[in-house]
Amino acid sequence: MRASPWSLLATGLVGMLLGSLTVAPPPHVHAQAQQLPSTLPGAWRYPHPDAHGLAIVRAAVEPAIRALPSMFQGLARERLAQRTRMATRIEIGNAHESVQVSSHGERDLSIDMPLGATPRTIRAPEGHEVQASHRLSGGWLEQVFTGPNGDLRILYSTEPDGRTLHVDTSITSERLAQPIRYRLDYVRVEP
Repeated sequence: MRASPWSLLATGLVGMLLGSLTVAPPPHVHAQAQQLPSTLPGAWRYPHPDAHGLAIVRAAVEPAIRALPSMFQGLARERLAQRTRMATRIEIGNAHESVQVSSHGERDLSIDMPLGATPRTIRAPEGHEVQASHRLSGGWLEQVFTGPNGDLRILYSTEPDGRTLHVDTSITSERLAQPIRYRLDYVRVEP
């Protein structure tokens, strides 16, 4: 059974509901050891009003909505407005070989697993199951979520001084005309 254009878009929007195909690492990335960069662990907050971040996400999704037949576009925008969530706070922890990423906002999600481990099944906030994993990509932490209709990749990287966290999100699907990509920047919360 083929998925409707809306169900595909809704599945692809898991990234927004949780808080990159592969997003290129930021230009300041150099060869890194096969361990979590020391600048990543800590607490981070989105420094702008939620509406600012949601506008960035919606602008990134708009080309995918415009690619839908016109009769689905209004419904897609309405559902997007109802379902779009973003993390207002992110916590990244590193203990031994395990990495924990917790996203907090209207919905909270915490994933704790070793880097490079076999993907494990988790339940997405909307109720369906996806495969999740943590790995290093270009020396930075990447979360990969794979569902029946596509992939969500979230790449976490920092500026060299460790004060700004870049969260690059990419949603891909064979049914999307092009990947959906966006970046939100967070600032470190000092203890």
